Amino acid sequence: VPHALTVGANQSGKSMYQRNLISGLAKLPVGLVGIDCKRGVEQRGFAPRLSALAVTPDEADGLLEALVGEMEERFDLLSSHGVPDMWGLPAKMRPVPLVVLVDEVAELFLVAA
Repeated sequence: VPHALTVGANQSGKSMYQRNLISGLAKLPVGLVGIDCKRGVEQRGFAPRLSALAVTPDEADGLLEALVGEMEERFDLLSSHGVPDMWGLPAKMRPVPLVVLVDEVAELFLVAA
């Protein structure tokens, strides 16, 4: 899934869905990055499998900066090889896919405001 957004009312199962998604993705050769500004309540149990976990808005800010840097490096790599996505790169050169999971994105907006 290149991009996804899960929305719903309180107690509708969004976090449970995310836990199941992480459990499935954990078996795949992907990098998993978590942002859980509820002090890690939802994602901390997956910390051993996550490449990074931000549990405060300040940590999330730093992690998002690092992810933007990674994204820019990947765009440079794609551009230099004239391919539209990483699947067009030779396998040995292809970066590991990254999946960024954000629980309670509203917490980030509150801090940014």
